[in-house]
Amino acid sequence: MDNSVIDKCPAPFWFWNGNMNEEECVKQLNAMHEQGVPAFVLHARVGLKTPYLGEKWFSCVSAVLRRAAELNMQAWIYDEENFPSGYGGGRVLEKYPYAYGKHLKIRIGGISDENADVTEKNLTAINEYGGKKYAFTCCKTLWRPAYADTYYIDVIGKDAGAHFTECVHEEYYRRFGNYFGNVIRGFFTDEPGFYNNIHYTARTNDDDTVVWTDDFAEEFYSRRGYDILPCLCHVFRNLDETSAAIRKDFFDTAGELYRERFLLPIKKYCNDRGVKLIGHLHMEDYFHFQIGTQGDFFRALSCLDFAGLDRIDKNFDKITEKVVSSAAHTSGVNAVASESFACSGWELDFTQMRSIADRQFVRGVNFLVPHAFYYSIEDFRKWEAAPSQFIQNPYWKYYGEFARYIQNVCAALQTGKPYAQILVYYPRDTAMAKYEPDDFLPCIEFDNKLQDAAFALLEGQLDFDFVDEASLLREDGLFVGGTERDLLVLPFVERISTAFLKKLLVLKKPILILGDENFAPLYPCEREEFEKTMRAFLAADNVSILSEKALKKSYTYRFNGELLCEEIKKRIVPVTQLKYPDARLTYTVRRTTKGELYFWVNEEGTVKENRFILQGIKTVRMIDCFNQSSSVVPVEYIDGKTQIPVRFSPWESKLFSVTEGKSEKPIDDYANAFTDRARFEKLLVNDKEFLSPGLWNEKGEKDFSGTGRYCFRFKKEFEAEKIFVDAGRVFNVAEAFINGKSMGVKIFPPYVFDATDLVQEENILTVEVTNTLANEFEKKDVPSGMEESAKVIYIGIKPKTNKKKNNKSHV
Repeated sequence: MDNSVIDKCPAPFWFWNGNMNEEECVKQLNAMHEQGVPAFVLHARVGLKTPYLGEKWFSCVSAVLRRAAELNMQAWIYDEENFPSGYGGGRVLEKYPYAYGKHLKIRIGGISDENADVTEKNLTAINEYGGKKYAFTCCKTLWRPAYADTYYIDVIGKDAGAHFTECVHEEYYRRFGNYFGNVIRGFFTDEPGFYNNIHYTARTNDDDTVVWTDDFAEEFYSRRGYDILPCLCHVFRNLDETSAAIRKDFFDTAGELYRERFLLPIKKYCNDRGVKLIGHLHMEDYFHFQIGTQGDFFRALSCLDFAGLDRIDKNFDKITEKVVSSAAHTSGVNAVASESFACSGWELDFTQMRSIADRQFVRGVNFLVPHAFYYSIEDFRKWEAAPSQFIQNPYWKYYGEFARYIQNVCAALQTGKPYAQILVYYPRDTAMAKYEPDDFLPCIEFDNKLQDAAFALLEGQLDFDFVDEASLLREDGLFVGGTERDLLVLPFVERISTAFLKKLLVLKKPILILGDENFAPLYPCEREEFEKTMRAFLAADNVSILSEKALKKSYTYRFNGELLCEEIKKRIVPVTQLKYPDARLTYTVRRTTKGELYFWVNEEGTVKENRFILQGIKTVRMIDCFNQSSSVVPVEYIDGKTQIPVRFSPWESKLFSVTEGKSEKPIDDYANAFTDRARFEKLLVNDKEFLSPGLWNEKGEKDFSGTGRYCFRFKKEFEAEKIFVDAGRVFNVAEAFINGKSMGVKIFPPYVFDATDLVQEENILTVEVTNTLANEFEKKDVPSGMEESAKVIYIGIKPKTNKKKNNKSHV
């Protein structure tokens, strides 16, 4: 594999969802290239009429790969027909019919002596506890993959990964092995996991189940040293103090089989052939899903060359990106990929895409997979996980601006190493103790407390990584993921192992316990040694406690995030702070050989002014994420610290490069700026003329999707160092022209254009505004157009010089 080839992004899903044609495929690929899209993920999707993995399919793949090689573009192969990955569009079960998914179902009571033996059909075991009998039956998991008429596979069964690569990956390698490692960068796997007992909206007939496979009991015994069959009731129910440890052993075993038999064989197959395995696992958002679908989420995620997640909504009330990026950071993986923008509706525009992407970037994502470019939006396809961001959309002609922004931000955020001063222990063992297959509520309530603490840190500008027990146990001190950290938070821990407690005892950095300090041993047999170690741990000078009572605000009893941040700031000096507290300004920092990169995001649709405070004397440059140019930022040095005045437009982000040493002379702050509103002349929308500027729905064009034109006439009032045109509030993309010459394109606010070199004495300003397909397709009456008249901004005004005629004649 040529390691000098850098993986490029954005790499959008390209939905092959119609009657595929080689000529049309190449035409669409050319369109991507023309807009600066450097890579793609070739994705078989519902609506596909060409047989998946048939000869016509591979003929289209061949045409695309040949053209991609000519254009120096990169291809990723989505490894499934629709999702989840693993069943090969039905080919795996067709060839290996015994390899279907399995689970154990519990039945309590009603077990008579006549049927209480393992001769009962599919009966696996019978337990008796507390006067009750529990029967456990092995059942077929009747989970159908998306849009499929077959069932999913047994991902913890023997040869699960080998069966899958044989049916899918090998078909590509036989035909296109010469492209592996250059044009084909790897395979994208999507949402594999355990598919029993997954309830999105309603309960199903496999409630109260856990994953199973034919040789699970034998494998459990060889790995854990005891028989799981007499103990299965503890996996399903919290019956006594041994239940948590047995359940942990059960899901650790399931997770190990999943990694060893499915994920790692696929990764090895890919890596042996010079390509990568990327993608994301199933249900990464919350503990109860992670346990039920992955066993050990951190360990499963480490089987991918890029850690990954999906963001298929606009809901940021969950910390998924921090969990996934933390798993990557603490295991030394640099790339964190996200499948983003699905199910956002046709009103999704560049401003929304940027706000979603930036909030992911600031939480650790640095490789974007936009969802999606549709081969076809005919009939039902236009509604399937909409929108298409491709050639069908009016704003497609400007997509290159967005692609360039994503490419530059991701390149910056892959530079150096991520740095977060704080580690937050990810208390899986406590969550495991609260998890029951048919009662997720205790686990969810625990997860909510963890999320409250995590959001409080982000909103208090205290960046962190989650860290699991295994990562801390294998490292010296708090040197995790190649970076030394300054503080460890233990949030609401109830169960931990003695080995982990001993590790905590020798740490010298500050440790802050949130909640009750009376931890219980994970393994009751270790109680005496655990309690001795616990006493020594609590007596250590570097350990302090913030009780759960203290963390609840008076009267409202809501989580007191401000108190948590105050307590942390007593123990460490943050690398950066805000002069004026603002929960919606967040940041991430990466350390490079030259200094540091700070990426700040305004997570709100309002203008914000503030000051960033950095420790020490620094030179600060702001990097333009469109053209990668940089300029010195005016700063102030106060009390040995560097203060950076900043102003954010709605949803805006800023990238700063910070190096040691005093800055050169700060540039002029343009205090003499003067603005003058341009006179309105006429407005054209959809070939209709109006008398004043305004939104299209106010002009009788609420269902119009496309491009409208606004025209203004103005005179040059002043000589100035800089002249800008501010188009104000625009929905959604603006391209501005002075006297017919383009000043460029703005795809999100601020819609301000540099007109310095184009303004003449008499000027015609034209602003072309392009919206989305929401009004035409969904009749949503989404605001579109330019809300008000433009204004001209003169900066550094110079006095006009009047030249007088010289009437003297010369002999």
